[in-house]
Amino acid sequence: MAVSAVPGSVVERVTAAWAPLTRYSGRTRAGAAALASALAALTRPPRLRRLQTETVSLDAIAAEIGRDDDEVGRWASAGLLGPPLRDGVWDRRAADRAALIDFALRRGTSQAEVKTAAAEGRLPLLALERVVAGHASLTGRQVAEHAGVPFELASSVWRALGLPTQDLDQPLFTRQEVHAMRVVGAMRSVFTEDDLVEAASVIGRAMAEVSAASVELFRRRVTTAFVDAGLGELEIALRLAAMSELLIPPLEPMLETALRHHLQAAVQTEAALPLEASQTPAASELELGVAFADLVGFTQISEQLSPLELGKVVARLLRRAEPELQARNARIVKSIGDAIMFTARDPVDCCRAAVDLVAAAADDGSLPPVRAGVAYGPVLRAYADFFGRTVNVASRLCDAAAPAEVLFHSAEPIDDARWRQAGLLAASGKRTRLKGIDGAIQTFSVRRA
Repeated sequence: MAVSAVPGSVVERVTAAWAPLTRYSGRTRAGAAALASALAALTRPPRLRRLQTETVSLDAIAAEIGRDDDEVGRWASAGLLGPPLRDGVWDRRAADRAALIDFALRRGTSQAEVKTAAAEGRLPLLALERVVAGHASLTGRQVAEHAGVPFELASSVWRALGLPTQDLDQPLFTRQEVHAMRVVGAMRSVFTEDDLVEAASVIGRAMAEVSAASVELFRRRVTTAFVDAGLGELEIALRLAAMSELLIPPLEPMLETALRHHLQAAVQTEAALPLEASQTPAASELELGVAFADLVGFTQISEQLSPLELGKVVARLLRRAEPELQARNARIVKSIGDAIMFTARDPVDCCRAAVDLVAAAADDGSLPPVRAGVAYGPVLRAYADFFGRTVNVASRLCDAAAPAEVLFHSAEPIDDARWRQAGLLAASGKRTRLKGIDGAIQTFSVRRA
């Protein structure tokens, strides 16, 4: 009820005090419920608006934001509040702009930065920028010095992460950057500087995708509703800033969790290699059909769509895959980017599931063509995932397949009668060399009879 009635400046100040507690919102059900309630309240456009006069004086603006009259007068003289209606009289938008300037200055923004933002028409976004950036008080050189890392290496890492490096002598960094750069310094005991820069480049690209998707999500579900409700720049900027203050701390452990799970999968793949190379069968080894299916031309599509739109395309492929695979006794193991990995006990079932999925995607009309690679043979099972040469062959066959094609490999001979009974034809192709696979392998192009 309070959030519905009070101005955004009060919401922002209360949220700023509350925000540190949200670091623990995922540790208890009560904390998560409280965070959900706070976000729901912040994103609900106010029903009750303050009674506001159409015009205000500079003295009234100064009193409203708690600033000195002379200081507000200097903002007006510099054109930061916009043009007056007449001598000494301003509209409510000037008061809103003054509140935004006050917010930015309280968060460490310089007067020069405020003037630049006002001139470029991005004063409303300055509030959100300040919350996301944190309290920046250190220059790039100071960060490198405190972290004990050569300034040249720090600059290279920041550049690889996608950060601007033209003004490293300006106070653009926080204590968090010092902590992160100390980790980079510690890793120099094992990795070369070139290694660290290459890894930073990968992280930077991934975080750019996450950030773009987050902003698009805000725009789709929050900002548009505020604009439609008639909120002004001040209310929108401060409420978005308050939401960011609440959300950023809980997102950090979520990203860490995703990293841990992906690292676990990568480690398991490496662990399977020496087991497979040995002549002793592993206790977890079994014969299985493994398939990968992906979207053709996904790289080109990604250049035309936003991250969330790409996610929607991949999610649609998953929704189409689920019923098709279940009908053929196949099950989805996981999705990797635009690809789906699935398995079946029987190689014919696995190929029929792949063929049906390719056909379903073609009938969908909103999906690009799908291709698939299937391999049958021994796999190692660990932690609900599968590893080994058979998995690698299936993945590489998917890469080698043409649009709407299913390629299959098995060391066992093809039983034509059984495949025809399943409504499939497996046309023998040439022996093919696949990237990362020793020797040429026999492949079959599978289609409906």
